[in-house]
Amino acid sequence: MVSSPENDNPATGQPNTGIADALALSRQIADLLDQKKATNIQLLDLRKANPYFCTFLIASLNSQLQLKTMVREIQKQFGQFLPQKSGLRPQDLDSGWVVLDFIDLVVHLFLDEQRQYYNLERLWGDAPRLEWK
Repeated sequence: MVSSPENDNPATGQPNTGIADALALSRQIADLLDQKKATNIQLLDLRKANPYFCTFLIASLNSQLQLKTMVREIQKQFGQFLPQKSGLRPQDLDSGWVVLDFIDLVVHLFLDEQRQYYNLERLWGDAPRLEWK
């Protein structure tokens, strides 16, 4: 990918070759989540706020079973993009908040109660929302 000013990381000024890939991957994962009935799917552009990653994908799931199933499905379909095998333990899945780190994309899957409690959208409130559909 060729670097251009719109793809540079605003926090560092350095070319960010991962943004196009991260956006494409985030949209594919968001589509999967939507197909599997996840709710309140948000894609946040964090390039101006944080030099370490480009985007957050945040979604809510309705039950522990749906959360576990979605984690497995994302790992199955997109695991090749994870930098290492997921070290998720059963207690991680039972917490109601699972984080999948794809480096330039960080996926946060929540049960509703945990999402309301941690409220990442408020924490990163100045981050622009991106269209994923």
